[in-house]
Amino acid sequence: MKGNDLKSFLIIKFMAVYVLKLGHRIHRDYRLDTHLALAARALLADKLYYSGQKDSKFEDNINKVTKKFGGSFCVDFISNHLNFIKHFNGKKVHLTMYGIEIKNKIKELKQFDEL
Repeated sequence: MKGNDLKSFLIIKFMAVYVLKLGHRIHRDYRLDTHLALAARALLADKLYYSGQKDSKFEDNINKVTKKFGGSFCVDFISNHLNFIKHFNGKKVHLTMYGIEIKNKIKELKQFDEL
């Protein structure tokens, strides 16, 4: 492992990452949110929180993947996302699939020592 690879591994390994998906709609967002959860899990996020409509089937399906393939990733519903954001003790980064391309913001993000 090269020096930078090891540093990246250690940062990822010891830093908790949580994803918050706003406004889940059961019949409209199921495929998109499933993809989001599986991508977050694959990229070593610890947990996906979601707001909107509570969807036990969505939660169960993602949690079954974790049980089958291992890891500690899980999905939890939150009823008040504004309160959650306000009281979240950690760095917050807003990402959107319709926003600015990451390649146009990466220089700005790199200025933070811990993100």
